[in-house]
Amino acid sequence: MRTMQKAALGATAALAALSGAFVPSASAAPAPAPAASADPTATVVRSATADASAQACAHPIKRWGHWGCMKGSNTGLDVDWDGNGSRDETFVIGTNRGIYHIWANAGGWKEMPGGGRADRMWGVGKGPGYRCVGVWAGNTVYANVFHHGKWHNWERGTC
Repeated sequence: MRTMQKAALGATAALAALSGAFVPSASAAPAPAPAASADPTATVVRSATADASAQACAHPIKRWGHWGCMKGSNTGLDVDWDGNGSRDETFVIGTNRGIYHIWANAGGWKEMPGGGRADRMWGVGKGPGYRCVGVWAGNTVYANVFHHGKWHNWERGTC
């Protein structure tokens, strides 16, 4: 089974490299460079798009028919919020360190509110009336909480 998954990932990577898929792929304009800061709220980057002909995606990801590109192998997280055994939402850290998510009816990858930057995923949490996703930026964990119908800003601390 692992051999089949690796072969499929290799074929997927080759396809993504040929098609120039990057997270998100809605804009043709290059994204501004993120600031060198561990504070995930320091810089807002509108998108993680880049000159598709100049870069290949080492860690492609496809969810709900939309291709994206993760920063690394431990920078994506599938979440089953309702506990029914199916994926409800996926979070990734893009190649520009931006934090993106997608769900079934999103229409494509969306940057998380708050302009966060991260290096790897921390995890998720939930409770009555809220959901939370956490990321590592440097040696610090930051979390963003979904409540009252929307995601908020990134704050230090875990879910």
